[in-house]
Parts: sequence; structure tokens; C-alpha cells
Amino acid sequence: MNDRWRWALGASIALNVFLVALIVTHLVGHRHGEKHPRPTMRIDSLAATLPPADGDKLRAALQARKDIAAAIDDFHAAQDKVRAVLRAQPFDEAALRQAMAEAQARHRTVETAIHDLIAGVAGQMSQEGRAKLAEWPPKR
Repeated sequence: MNDRWRWALGASIALNVFLVALIVTHLVGHRHGEKHPRPTMRIDSLAATLPPADGDKLRAALQARKDIAAAIDDFHAAQDKVRAVLRAQPFDEAALRQAMAEAQARHRTVETAIHDLIAGVAGQMSQEGRAKLAEWPPKR
């Protein structure tokens, strides 16, 4: 494979990691002034659309899940590593691939934890609350 194609592949992978980061940021929301997003703001936005009792259940479930914040911190650390590898001289394609694979794995962990949170609390919600969950995110 010639150098132009390797560079294009590396740029494509970097763009994909960037897009995954945007998606995760969108999913979990963020607080102003914090370096890294927190899931609480996004879950609070979701909870605000639910009947009050169901919103309280969702917030309480999030408070009980310390692993989600830790998983997000791990994902951000993996993203930071991708950025560092991209900036490194000389460029190391193998290191970039490994860092990107780690970021992808950490992203899956976050996504799985959030899905698990919602699945675990949905069964405790009213039918109206579950219907509101099905409408999330609201259409613009």
C-alpha cells in the first residue's frame, strides 16, 4: 500500500473516532465548565420529559451507577491517547490503530452501561413513562 493510501486510511480512522466522540458527547450531554461530559445532564433532560415518578426513578438509577461515570472517564482517556498518538512525531500507524481500537472498546462500554441503565429502570416505570422513553430524543 503506498503512502498516500495509508495516510488517507489514517485520516479516515481519525475522522471516525472524532465522530464517535461527538456522538457520545451528544448522548451523555455535558456541564459547562467541566472538561469532560457527564451523563447526568443528558439523563436529567430525559427524566424531565417523563412523568415525575418515572423521572425520579431514572435519576435514582443513575445515582446508583457509579460505573457509568468511570466508563466515561476511561473513554475520554482513550480519546486523549488517540489525540496524543496523532500528534506524535514520528507518526506510528500501529500505535494509532491500537489507540483507536481502545477508544472504540471504551465507547462500547459506555453505550452498553447507558443502555443497561435504561433497560433496568424501564420495567419499573409506568406505561406512559416507557412511551416517553420511546420518543427520546425529541424530534427537532
